[in-house]
Amino acid sequence: KETDLYSQFLTPPDKIGENRAEASLQRARALNPMVDITAEVKTVDELPDNYFANFDIVCATGLKQEQLERINNICRDNNKKFLCGDVWGMFGYMFADLVDHEYSEEIVQHKAVKRGPDDTEKNARETVSITVKRRAIYVPLQNALSADWSKPELRSRLRRGDPSYFVMKILLRFRDEYNRNPDPAKR
Repeated sequence: KETDLYSQFLTPPDKIGENRAEASLQRARALNPMVDITAEVKTVDELPDNYFANFDIVCATGLKQEQLERINNICRDNNKKFLCGDVWGMFGYMFADLVDHEYSEEIVQHKAVKRGPDDTEKNARETVSITVKRRAIYVPLQNALSADWSKPELRSRLRRGDPSYFVMKILLRFRDEYNRNPDPAKR
């Protein structure tokens, strides 16, 4: 579709009308030639569960919530990372389930130092960088989308939370119910 040019920066103009995944493949590979990127032309519902176990990371977009949750659950069962997201006009979201993710963080500390017995300089400081290992445990998409905001423990977070969460849920529900994205021309 011509509207793909506005939201699909990886799709060249001469590829309009072609499968988006295939049309974007060349430019996606150019972003990092060290990463093996593939595009699938079958629908998600046609793919067996074991298909997704072949990847380190699975990225999904433009799918119904049930399809996203299915893929995420398969990825979790196989300890694979899952990313999904979408864009509707000027609104978009991104969700990451890295399951159990370990990473390193560099922390800069300032330590007081005394350089010797004759050192008269007060408050001499030295900058030291240390690397700290961290671990993050992620929740599945299904948990993130099924939160019961009427529960007292979550209700207090409601005011501090980002209202875009609910916009995302509305847009996903619209796609689920009408098999399409909202379009002002189709009111």
